[in-house]
Amino acid sequence: MRSTELVRPRTIDAEDEQGPHHAAVTAPFDGSDAGEVFLQDEDGLLFRLRWAAGETDGKRVLAPGTYRLKGYRVVRGDWFVSASAGDRELELEEGRTTELEIDPSIRFKLRAKRNGHKSMLSMTILGEQRMGLSIYRAGKRIPVAYTVLAGGEEVASGTMRYG
Repeated sequence: MRSTELVRPRTIDAEDEQGPHHAAVTAPFDGSDAGEVFLQDEDGLLFRLRWAAGETDGKRVLAPGTYRLKGYRVVRGDWFVSASAGDRELELEEGRTTELEIDPSIRFKLRAKRNGHKSMLSMTILGEQRMGLSIYRAGKRIPVAYTVLAGGEEVASGTMRYG
């Protein structure tokens, strides 16, 4: 089995200052949230922009250019959601601050199929722009319970498995 060498993204946080020939990014994490945004530049380099909970200055500095939003993480206490497989484009202009909007909503998409007496239920959890989303608590991915109702009657229930 062959693979390419893994390269860790460069982490950018509050200590990085804006200088000449740079652009800045802000994200919608409020003072109670911590968060991370993963961006990829045109050369394929990954950047992890990190915000701490309670932080007052939300700017992160990058070189001007075109980036793609590849994923994000929103943390509240010991809960967090992690989304990946994004591809939204973000254009950063020199000397300007760009506000990156992230929809923190969690969307559930259910599909049910019936084949004779057998039923099959499929559930997908999605984040911003249909990114795959996982939900964690205390560092562990948590199962999501479900109940299927038909005509007000429970016909199935259980716990979703990831994968």
